[in-house]
Amino acid sequence: MVIAILIAVFITIGIYSEREVLSTFGTINQKLEETNTRSVANKDSLIHQIQNNSFKVKAMFLRDLVQEFHGDLEDHKEKLLNGDIGEDYSKANKETILFVKDDSITQDGASFITSMKQMRLDFVTNAPEDSLLLNKINEFFPLELANSQEKRESWLRYHFEGFPVIASVTKLTSIQNDAQVIESQILTHFLSQKIPNTQ
Repeated sequence: MVIAILIAVFITIGIYSEREVLSTFGTINQKLEETNTRSVANKDSLIHQIQNNSFKVKAMFLRDLVQEFHGDLEDHKEKLLNGDIGEDYSKANKETILFVKDDSITQDGASFITSMKQMRLDFVTNAPEDSLLLNKINEFFPLELANSQEKRESWLRYHFEGFPVIASVTKLTSIQNDAQVIESQILTHFLSQKIPNTQ
């Protein structure tokens, strides 16, 4: 949400490609990546504490799914940065064309949509029946991703078309963080489940 607000403000005042703004996005991106790294260690600790074996197996399976999703988005981020920017994010002012080019969804764009759609489905499938958690999933991975291809493409255009590269990279890092948050909430629920009484 914070990322979306920042992008909207920068576009409104017409300075979203200025060096200072790009560097700010770079700083936000780095902090989100640090948070994601810490989150992985915390989740491993949570999984280790789960006593109910059936939930532990489910938690490990979900961890693998989220790691795969994280890796897919990391590949897209590397393509966006193209390996020649390093940590000088003030240079990342080119318009994002990885997902949408010449008014058409690219192969990378279609791949990203598929990853988002699948991650949403994985969360809905593995999450406990909890309305608050489902609302969180719908907030981070909206229903548009589960609807028609046309709506998924509209979602992609809205979030990535026409933005500078660093804004798109930061958005992808934010989505990685969203996935970590949802996974952690699911793991916390699993941790609260007692071992079944077999007597």
